[in-house]
Amino acid sequence: MVSLINVYSQVSESLQHIVGIVPIPRTQITKKIWDYIKYKSLQDPIDKRYILCDSIMERVFKTKRLFMMDIAKILTKHLIPIPKSIEISKPYHHGFNKLYTLSKPLQQLLKEKYLSRPQVIKQLWIYIKENTLQDSRNMQYILNDMKMKQIFNVSKMSMFEMNQLIGDHLLPYHKSIHSTPIHLDHQKLDLTKQNLKT
Repeated sequence: MVSLINVYSQVSESLQHIVGIVPIPRTQITKKIWDYIKYKSLQDPIDKRYILCDSIMERVFKTKRLFMMDIAKILTKHLIPIPKSIEISKPYHHGFNKLYTLSKPLQQLLKEKYLSRPQVIKQLWIYIKENTLQDSRNMQYILNDMKMKQIFNVSKMSMFEMNQLIGDHLLPYHKSIHSTPIHLDHQKLDLTKQNLKT
C-alpha cells in the first residue's frame, strides 16, 4: 500500500486559492492551510479548536465554522494523489491543468500566451525570487515592481492575495486558436476517470 503522506497531489481549483502551486505533498498542503488560517486570524478567539472560515475557506470546506480535526477528512475530497510509479504520457487540457489565455500584461511578464493556473503561479514565483521582490521583513508579502504593478495594480500584496488576484488575468482558452498540447514538467496523470469536487 502506498503511503499518501508524502505523495504529491493535484488539488482542486478552490483549494489552489489557498495553497497555490500544485502538485505538492499532503504535508505541505496542510501546512499552507494553517499558514493561511493564521495569516487571516481565522481561529475562533473563544475556542481556538474552531476555524471561522472566510469566503475562500468556505468554498473548500463548505461551512462557516470548522472544527480543526475535520480539516484532514474534508481535505481528502480535494486531493488526487500522484504515486511515483505513475508515468504521465498523455497531454491534457482539462481539470487542474486546464489551459487559459493570459491577459496582455501577464503575457508580457511571463513571455507566454497560454498556460495553466499552476504554471502561471510557478512562473510568477520564479520571477519574484529572481528579482528579490519578497519583503525581507515578512516573506509572505511581495513588493511589486513596475511590471507586477501593471498586472496587480498594487504596490504590495500577500502571497494569498496574489493567488486570488491572478484569476482576473486568466481568460478562456479556445482550441481553435491554439492547439499545441501542454505537458507537466515531471509527472502527468490522466484525470478523466476521476471526479473531484470543488
